[in-house]
Amino acid sequence: MIARKPTFGRGGASRDRVARRTGQCFGDVPLGAWVHSLLCMCGAVVLLLGTGCVSKPVQIRVMRADTRSPIEGAEIRQHGARFLRFLPKGNAKPSVTGADGVASLVLDARGTSLAVFCQGFVPVQLSIVPEPRGCAEPSKPTALEVTVPEDLCVPFESLADRARLDVLLFPLQASPLRVCVLDESGDSMAGATVAVECSLFLPTDGVEAAWGMPAAQRLIVGSDGCVQVQRFHPLRAYAYARMAGFAPVRLRIDREPDGGTATLKMRRLQWKKSALRVVDAKTDAPIASAEVQFGKELDGVPRDPNGWVVACDAQGITPPVDLPNVDQLVLTVKAKGYRTARCVVQWASIRAGRTPELALARK
Repeated sequence: MIARKPTFGRGGASRDRVARRTGQCFGDVPLGAWVHSLLCMCGAVVLLLGTGCVSKPVQIRVMRADTRSPIEGAEIRQHGARFLRFLPKGNAKPSVTGADGVASLVLDARGTSLAVFCQGFVPVQLSIVPEPRGCAEPSKPTALEVTVPEDLCVPFESLADRARLDVLLFPLQASPLRVCVLDESGDSMAGATVAVECSLFLPTDGVEAAWGMPAAQRLIVGSDGCVQVQRFHPLRAYAYARMAGFAPVRLRIDREPDGGTATLKMRRLQWKKSALRVVDAKTDAPIASAEVQFGKELDGVPRDPNGWVVACDAQGITPPVDLPNVDQLVLTVKAKGYRTARCVVQWASIRAGRTPELALARK
């Protein structure tokens, strides 16, 4: 996440106004959209050196890592290697492998990235990187067959036209896990919802299959307080517990031992009712028709049952809303012509008679 300067009011504002602006607002850039790509450090550095507008036809052969047999129906999405643009766009048309596991495509530039995935396998993202200037003498590319190395970086200059890159996908290994949800007293939380996700950053809910990820699991806790879920190794997996009136909890479960039990403990929430005011970060002018919402994150999980969405009036003020004492009270604020912001409000600073202010920066 790239943090914008916290908006606590501008110079010359009264102390009272500064005290009321209780929300720290940051630009809405998903953290996982670039952290995952930093795993390929050499690609992340080289791709930012500049990419040439040179294209090259290649073939991608996708195979099982355990048997080396071809995988039919694997999808390959190509996308530019620009800063904070490492993940493919959801509307990008993929290339699809045939019965021989091969798909043909044209690399758009010396610096590009390819996301390769197929249902039931661990997705792979590889980087086609330009040769750093001065690091090697230019030579005619001769490589016709390349097995993608473990660092997932392939030099563009080494590839001959119509070269074939072999990509290995590891099959997912499913294993069951018992998940129990308890309150602070240790009593079973019958009726709570448990969701299990293997991806934290998806363009929208319900698109796991389209991105090569296992479908999300949604389960209702029974009278014994427990549910049985599936994990898919080696993917990272999180279990979420939600229930109206209680703070949501999340637990990473892929590291839990097989045959064991993971426990999520929920605490009852306290509330403060207050209106909110949305203003321009530079002028402090109210922003009419801005939208403020709570309880929805970029994790593919439905909105928290304690969540809400409200709109501002002509004075930039929302109706009174219930603000819970969750571990981190994050509000998403949107308005036409402004950058979407995620504002952290300090629950302890909310006082009766004072309207918390949330500031947005123009695009």
